Formats: sequence, structure tokens, C-alpha cells
Amino acid sequence: LMRKLEERLLRFPEELLIEAAREAAADAISHRDYHVGAVVLAENPDTGQICAFPGANWKPVSHGLKYCAEGDAISKALKAGYSRILLIVVAADQQPDDESRVVAPTAHPCGGCRRNLRGIPGIERVLFVTVRRDSDVVERFTFNELWERHNGNSH
Repeated sequence: LMRKLEERLLRFPEELLIEAAREAAADAISHRDYHVGAVVLAENPDTGQICAFPGANWKPVSHGLKYCAEGDAISKALKAGYSRILLIVVAADQQPDDESRVVAPTAHPCGGCRRNLRGIPGIERVLFVTVRRDSDVVERFTFNELWERHNGNSH
């Protein structure tokens, strides 16, 4: 089963997904000019079809609610019936994490996104690829590795 999935994922080269996440960042709306793009690769459990869904962050005013790129992309996937998340690519400029204060080579999903992602069945095995918008710096990790880096072993 995993081999069949891997073969189908080959149709979505990482370089194309990274470029799509960078392009999605151009659609972001940010009062402080911090643009984040994401692409979620997801499978429709009924058909087995795999699709990529782009998303962008949205926070037009400093004291308003924010809507993160990862949530935008996941929401699009779920609305289309693609509930099995396989891969999440995030493109953004580097910045320290507001909650954990971790300074990583790339921008990781924020604390709110990390908490929301924990509620997705199977998320612990989902691969994350995070990249800088303007350079070739790339990180790859599972959700559990992301969680441990920012939250330690607390579950």
C-alpha cells in the first residue's frame, strides 16, 4: 500500500510544490508585509485521487484575526473531499517563533497552527517541507519532529 502511494506521489515533484508554495505567498494579505504560502498535498479517501491545494496567509490589520496559509490550504482540501493530508509545504521568510522562541533556518507553522494540526488524524506521519521564499534553504520533518522541536515531548 505504501509503495503504491509513493508511486502516485512521484507525480508531484518537491521542486514544483515548493514553487507553488512560493507563488501562493504572492496572494497573501499582510499588514506587515509578511507573506506566507503553503501547498497541501491530500488524498480523497473515496477515490484515491491526490491533489495539491495552495493557501496564503491573511491578516490585513495589526489587531485583527489572522488566517494562516496552512489553514487556508487545508480548508480548501477538506472542502473538496480530500481529507487525508500527505504533505505540507510552507514558504515564508525566516522569523523567530512567537511562542517557542525557536529560531529555525526556515519559518515553521506557528503555535496556533501546530495546535490545530494536532487534531488531524494521522498528522504525526505527515511530512512537512519548509522553505525560505527567497533562497534555497529547505527543512524536512514530520509533524512529531516539528512538535518536539517547539514543545518538547509534551503531547
